[in-house]
Amino acid sequence: MTADLLLSGGLLVDGSGAPPRAGDLLIGGDTVIAVLGPATSPGFFGDVRRVDCRGLVVAPGFIDLHTHSDLTRLRYPDAQTRVYQGVTTEVIGNCGMSPFPVTQDTGRLRSVIDTIDVCPDVDIDWDDAAGYFRRLGRSPAATNVVALVGHGVLRELVAEQGHDPATQEAWALMREHLRSAFASGVAGLSLGLMYPPGELATHQELSELAAEVAAADALLAVHLRSYAADSLADSVRELITAAGPHGTRVQLSHLRSLRDVDARGIAAALAVLDDAPERFEADLYPYLAGHTTALQLFPPRLRARGVAAVTAAAEADPAGLVAALHDHIGDPSRVMVAKAARRSVVGLDLRQAAQPTGVDWAQLLLDVFLEAGGRVDVIVAGSTDQDMMAALRHPRVSIASDGVALDLGHTANVPHPRSIGTFPRALRRLLEDGLPLQSAVYKATGQPARRLGLTDRGIVRAGGRADLVVFDPSELDDRAGYTTPLIPPTGIHTVVVNGTLVLADGVPTGARPGRLLRAGRAGR
Repeated sequence: MTADLLLSGGLLVDGSGAPPRAGDLLIGGDTVIAVLGPATSPGFFGDVRRVDCRGLVVAPGFIDLHTHSDLTRLRYPDAQTRVYQGVTTEVIGNCGMSPFPVTQDTGRLRSVIDTIDVCPDVDIDWDDAAGYFRRLGRSPAATNVVALVGHGVLRELVAEQGHDPATQEAWALMREHLRSAFASGVAGLSLGLMYPPGELATHQELSELAAEVAAADALLAVHLRSYAADSLADSVRELITAAGPHGTRVQLSHLRSLRDVDARGIAAALAVLDDAPERFEADLYPYLAGHTTALQLFPPRLRARGVAAVTAAAEADPAGLVAALHDHIGDPSRVMVAKAARRSVVGLDLRQAAQPTGVDWAQLLLDVFLEAGGRVDVIVAGSTDQDMMAALRHPRVSIASDGVALDLGHTANVPHPRSIGTFPRALRRLLEDGLPLQSAVYKATGQPARRLGLTDRGIVRAGGRADLVVFDPSELDDRAGYTTPLIPPTGIHTVVVNGTLVLADGVPTGARPGRLLRAGRAGR
């Protein structure tokens, strides 16, 4: 094989958890041809393009287990928020939300995936996983992608009115769609147990689906039923009970606790995880606020049944609903509006947004929600640094962003800074916390690759795919904030995807060598 690229002089952290070592990487096409010792004569390589990595770390490209780039990838194929932070592969279709399967009524689909649907100009012109994958094939992008299918979307498709308890017939139809998705190369199923209609799923429904996932040797990624400090451990136990007997591989999404002032909630949840079978693991982003739909701020009895239920409640008892918002939210300054039809409130917390109007902040939220038909996103603060770090440094927890692929010019909403800063921020925090460099890198590379069954990525070795990142640990830092969320991080120097430079000297190249990585397919 002809050599095309040489990464020379760097400190190799290969993603396996092994100690760093000096070494050069020789790349030909999309493959690492050789991992060479530092004493190799420069003349040996001829005219190959050389990237000077002296003083820098060379590692596998970061694999982001939890993203929502399902539609934004089609709108922003350069995926700048991914590339700037060293991500080379991202997993889409999380939290029960995927862009397939879909009937001709795309409105029902979009009602389920509203919080990830920030590019309404992207036409949904496919029916199933195979059709969506064909669309991806016609839309080259900078990074690789692995797809999950969302349980919420399956449920909306087959259950009568979507939000009713599913019947045996509906379970059978969900399993049928799930098997079809797996046959197309989908890598797993995701649950959104706090989002309608997925949160109406019973234990039996979860068990039936977990068995189907296990039969396909696929991954079950789970947005838990509750992240509140006093119920987080029970939410983890629910999945162990439902999926454990089937031998299902389970990924607990963004494992953190809310309003956990002394970290007891996260400690209890991690203790449950420690006692679970090894096939249960988790992921986390290193921020204290999350990004979600405003529907999540309403009482569970309403949010489970969707926007129509909130609308009916607002008509029947508006004062009662406003009072419920006060009780549930508490401090309005911890909730910032990230997407709304009323643009004047976007980027403001509820206290700031309400102050000029003289309207009660909860009433303002309800008004904004209703006038947008529920299409309102919020950034909600709720974690503490103590509980975040307790989870992030746990050996069964990978780094994952819960972010989206965007370009820096995106204006349709205020995205969360995790979309562009997660991996530099997480690595910096872990290194400051005393975790060895090789262990921190493993959380972003070898560990998520193992969870996905990717045998040719996540660890640097001869014959493996050339997905790589070159960074300076001393410079790693995220610079984006909640009101300035699209500022690139520092410390990431070079990113290679399938042997092609997509970031060179900290600048995106515009190359789009990314691939769809189908589960169970060779040559991916």
